[in-house]
Amino acid sequence: MDTPSRRPSAGLSRACVSVALALAMLSPGLRAQEELRQPANAESAEAAVLGQVHEYRIAARDLAGALDQLAQQSGLQIIYDAALVEGRQAEALEGRHSVGQAMSQLLSDSGLRWAVVNGNTLVLGAGPDEDDHSAIDITPAPGGTTSVEIAQRGGLEEIIVTGQKKAERLQDVPIAISAFSMEDLDAQKLEGGFDLLKAIPNVTFSKTNFTGYNFQIRGIGTQAVSAATDPGVAVSFNNTALIVNRLFEQEYLDIERVEVLRGPQGTLYGRNATSGVINVISAKPAIGEEFGEIKLEGGNFSAQRLRGHYNIPLGDTLALRAAYAMTQRDGYGFNQAAADFANVRSDVDDRDLWTGRLSLGWEPTERLRVNLLWERFEEDDQRVRSAKQLCHRDEGLTDIGGYDVLANPEFQAIQRIANQGCLPKSLYDRGAFDTPNGDAIPFVSGARENGLFLISAFPGPIGFNPNFGNPDVCFEGRRDQYWSLVDQCVDVFANRNQPRDLRTIYSRIEPVYRADSDIFELSLDYHLSDTLVLSSQTVYVDDDLYSTQDFNRFEISPGLFNDISGPGVDPIYADFAPGGIYCDPQLGCSDSLLIQDVSQATSQQFNQEIRLVSSFASDFNFSFGANYTRFKTLNEYYVFSNLLSALAQTAPFDGPGGVSPTCTSTGGERGCIYIDPNELSEINGDGHNYFRSSNPYQLDSAALFGELYWQISDTVKLTAGLRYTWDQKVFTPIPSQTLLPDYREGGAFNQGLIKEGDPPEACTILGYQCGIVGNAPGGRGYPADPDIVQTWREPTGRIVVDWKPTLPFTDETLLYASYSRGYKGGGANPPGIAAPAGIFIAAAQGAVAPRTFNPEYVNAYEIGTKNALFNGMLIVNGAAFMYDYKDYQISKIVDRSAANENFDAEIWGFELETIFAPSYDWQFNAALGFLSTEVGQGERSIDLMDRTQGGNQSFTTADGRTYDEWVLLKPNPTQTSNCVVPAELVRSALENGTTFGGQPVPPSLIGTSMILTAFCPAGNIIGGNYTGIAAPGATDTFGLVTGETFNATTDAPNGGAGFFADVSGNELPNSPRFTAAVGAQYSFDMGSAWRTTVRMDHYIQGKSFARIYNTEYDRLKSWQNTNLSVWTSNEQWGVTVEGYVKNLFDETPITGTFLNSDDTGLTTNIFTLDPRLVGVSITKQF
Repeated sequence: MDTPSRRPSAGLSRACVSVALALAMLSPGLRAQEELRQPANAESAEAAVLGQVHEYRIAARDLAGALDQLAQQSGLQIIYDAALVEGRQAEALEGRHSVGQAMSQLLSDSGLRWAVVNGNTLVLGAGPDEDDHSAIDITPAPGGTTSVEIAQRGGLEEIIVTGQKKAERLQDVPIAISAFSMEDLDAQKLEGGFDLLKAIPNVTFSKTNFTGYNFQIRGIGTQAVSAATDPGVAVSFNNTALIVNRLFEQEYLDIERVEVLRGPQGTLYGRNATSGVINVISAKPAIGEEFGEIKLEGGNFSAQRLRGHYNIPLGDTLALRAAYAMTQRDGYGFNQAAADFANVRSDVDDRDLWTGRLSLGWEPTERLRVNLLWERFEEDDQRVRSAKQLCHRDEGLTDIGGYDVLANPEFQAIQRIANQGCLPKSLYDRGAFDTPNGDAIPFVSGARENGLFLISAFPGPIGFNPNFGNPDVCFEGRRDQYWSLVDQCVDVFANRNQPRDLRTIYSRIEPVYRADSDIFELSLDYHLSDTLVLSSQTVYVDDDLYSTQDFNRFEISPGLFNDISGPGVDPIYADFAPGGIYCDPQLGCSDSLLIQDVSQATSQQFNQEIRLVSSFASDFNFSFGANYTRFKTLNEYYVFSNLLSALAQTAPFDGPGGVSPTCTSTGGERGCIYIDPNELSEINGDGHNYFRSSNPYQLDSAALFGELYWQISDTVKLTAGLRYTWDQKVFTPIPSQTLLPDYREGGAFNQGLIKEGDPPEACTILGYQCGIVGNAPGGRGYPADPDIVQTWREPTGRIVVDWKPTLPFTDETLLYASYSRGYKGGGANPPGIAAPAGIFIAAAQGAVAPRTFNPEYVNAYEIGTKNALFNGMLIVNGAAFMYDYKDYQISKIVDRSAANENFDAEIWGFELETIFAPSYDWQFNAALGFLSTEVGQGERSIDLMDRTQGGNQSFTTADGRTYDEWVLLKPNPTQTSNCVVPAELVRSALENGTTFGGQPVPPSLIGTSMILTAFCPAGNIIGGNYTGIAAPGATDTFGLVTGETFNATTDAPNGGAGFFADVSGNELPNSPRFTAAVGAQYSFDMGSAWRTTVRMDHYIQGKSFARIYNTEYDRLKSWQNTNLSVWTSNEQWGVTVEGYVKNLFDETPITGTFLNSDDTGLTTNIFTLDPRLVGVSITKQF
């Protein structure tokens, strides 16, 4: 709701505070008393005010509304008794008039008079003499204050909002809406999108994976983050929803106000406003006036801020408004790697950004207003998308179906495959500051043992391992040089524990964050008549983003790579890793594991909207419009690792010629992997030595909408709205190809199983490595699958009844009841791994991440009230709501990309917002929210942190076999997702070994990795599997000694992906039951025109869950934040000096999380508050 400014703003105060005036006409004798109290130049000051000339555009309407518009357009305060204007009408006022002329015309035949007091305030009353505008009571009230001072108690100024796309008093709008002027935002230290949650009930904010954010209203927001998803909260700039924007990264600049509308706004704002709207309204150029403001600020962390604007008149009909803001500061985080690397800074997550805006306003006639705007945003710094990662380290299974893993001399190799990296335990336990088990990364565990088949199965080995199969290799401290890429005994992460400070990380790779955005806007308002306005708004947005950072942000161990060089190895590897230093084309040379990601996007949006709005004096009015939006984007996400590149240069990915850069498109029997030879900043995007997710997407949307407003009686109004939306989404799926050779050069092709021209689907035999090949010609590039085209035609709308009764205990009351229907489009999930390899995991991926996801729908019911009490000293607004939500979209990270699922839910809650100003010096505000969310019955999902659901679930195969105990295993290095396998089959393989070509092979010979990864859907790295399906003519198939077969696609739940978790009745993510924001401020005069204000704001957010599974791991504790500020202002000088402390008690709560994917060890990215910030600023108006 609106909150008071630090000083009265121009012209928006109104009648709800005016009952205390007790306006009455006095005898002429009292005029002398007034003159004694006025300064000597009072008459000249009054003449100056009344002589001011302004452009007015006020339609014929009720007198109260006309006075509000006059106050807004003239920059004056108008104070009056509500009873005096009730039922009165005013004629239309158009053109340029002095204030005196305008007041005379509006009050014509009303019998009301006015007086000018305090320089810019008009006080209305009733008087006998039409020409005596001064005969208004401004005598001292009890206690020595004038009635004007009583009317201004606390400065409860009113904000005019456009939440219904027309100008209205906030208290008249039958919507739960909060509005903040620029002064309000400054006073409460609401400097960006995140801070809004500290002032609005039932609002939360958290970051998401990649570069997204999630702003939630009443439990609903943007839990889905893939390219084809829409935001659940429409973030609008001047009433236009921006699908991609920087409004949550930049700080507020020269704005008129921020409006937050809670509840579905599908009629006027459209398809992506199912939970509400954030509407940022920029300040417009003022014709004929010259003024400006500049604010300088400094603080700890070497913070420097500059913000300013200037309005320049360019003749009688044109004005230019320029605004600029910049922020520079050091990072809030600490990077321990600075102690070990000279090129790494100790601070991390700094800011260096700026925003500039030029606005041109043109009024060539009284009926036409044109605004042209250009806003530019740039950022180039070391912002991190996420900083700290938490983990309860998973050491691996110690018991598998009664088999004692620790009794096996190769238990370390077993635990490398039978672990998920991190366990699902509380993020608040000390153990949460572990580092993950590095062997949970498939290409790490795969690199441990790739030499097992290099020396036995294929020509061109790296070398011979004299300790091959020796179980004591690590215990005796021996470092084997030749049998694998990496040392068997080095833990990937150097320290098993991290510092407990949530802002401290270890990252030898410095982050880079570059973003730029341009917004172009052309708006026209043409008055077809005194009561009809035709508006057009054209917007174009161009946005670019590039971000890269260390993927793990843990201390990493040196000496990971073996010394692969010299005469002891195959000549093609003579310079592969001399001295254990491997040189990656993108990440450079290192002896340690390096993983770095890149998130980048380009997008363009065009929007055109036309509206026709009436303001008839009759009982019926309307607002009709049409909208068209086109949005195009290319979102790309990369993961680079030196270990991926190293694996790509060894069998089975290197072709018969050895190192893959020598491979050609014709290849050989094992195919080729193309390694991109370029530096990170110059990659060509074709390499298979890294992960690439590319997501081209286009949206076309058109809508017709309208609302009717029927004033049924003086106190009852009906609002009915309808919108018809047509959406078409075109998504181009481009599967990933990491470590995948061309299937046309693989074993199946060379053995004649598939022929020239056969599609990838023809490669179906795991034994011929179909599970580790892709479809890119020559193992290079990323072929696209056919476009996914989705179309929806959906109606949305609302019905609202509001009533303004006259109650004995309130000054003003509004009661309303509403029904709204909301809609948000569905979309397509990013594809997984390319065929043929992707075919074997299609069932598993479909269970975790369906190919497409459904639209969202909501039926929302709300009742609310808005009240002014105690002569305007108290504002109390409240609302209660209930939502029936269908197919809410929620994301999780699968195969390194976002995958969205749908869930039904029921939501209900209530909210209370209040401002109390017992005097002009004191003010209190509060915003309280209660929220209950419940996932629908029968909803289920696979929990990536607990795929086995405790390990004791029962599953019966199609041929009648029942398994009651399941374990989780890692896949081969080309795959990303873990799989679930019956414990008794794993035990059988570990105890008895396997068969190869019908002959028993002990585990020590074939290698534990080969035995266990063969259980997963795509088989092991050489095509081994237990399906019992042999390649034609093949004699070297895998098998279990017992003769049992296992095909994860058909013999495991959900294709091997795991068991569904029942989420019925759970709470929605990031939906705390309780939020509370309270604030208090006290102002006092210091003499010499200086007035000082002290303000404190406190925010509390109740406990919630980070994910829909509501496990111990998901629980987020309640947290709180306190801000304190003091400012002193001199109105005559136009100077304000301020000091502030944000996060007064330096709290470091976990405010949000997201879970990484299986192949990163299931680490948890966490977010916390900014540290304690101390600063001072000086503002000068001129």
